[in-house]
Parts: sequence; structure tokens; C-alpha cells
Amino acid sequence: MKQITFHDDRAEIEIDYEGTLATDFPNGMKAGEIITLEGKSFFQMKDKKLILIEDYS
Repeated sequence: MKQITFHDDRAEIEIDYEGTLATDFPNGMKAGEIITLEGKSFFQMKDKKLILIEDYS
């Protein structure tokens, strides 16, 4: 996790993702290749319950 910011009932988290492909992709990427992405996730709460999760890369 790179950073977390709170805005009232929302949290914004900046994250670095890393994963290994489990299957070949049509664009030429092959199973076993490691990919890295940067992204943001947003979480929103209401009445002490999680009501929204949004992920962007």
C-alpha cells in the first residue's frame, strides 16, 4: 500500500499490484509472466457497513 486517505465516509487507497498470469492472453502475454500495476481502491461505509468498493488501475 502506498497511501491511504480518508474523506468523511470514504477511504481512498493507492496500491501497487503484482501478479502472475495463470493463462495465456490474446494480446501475447503468456502464462507465468509477472505483471505489475498501480491502482486506487475506494471504499465507502454507511451505518457501519461497507456499501461500495471501486477499483481502478
